[in-house]
Amino acid sequence: MPIEQFYRGIDTPWQDDASCKGKNADLFNGQASSAEDIMAAKAICLECAVREECLEYALYYNKKSGIWGRKTPEERAMIRQQRTIAEQSMKIVFGDG
Repeated sequence: MPIEQFYRGIDTPWQDDASCKGKNADLFNGQASSAEDIMAAKAICLECAVREECLEYALYYNKKSGIWGRKTPEERAMIRQQRTIAEQSMKIVFGDG
């Protein structure tokens, strides 16, 4: 299945410039379970012009599976956790607003 099917019905204008466009969606949608498949997906993401947009989309919508912005679900969970800690620290230092 092409990656375009993975995004069906989602407003993601940045996807037109994604390196994964036209590639096998199974590498990115959570179907890839081997280390080799994950490395292959991340290699495609490495030079992607919209990698940051892809990652931010996955973080915003709390995507639980697949490779997004060159990050695995576990790596995205760590980023979310780090951002939560940073936000809490800012509230402690500067107050709620």
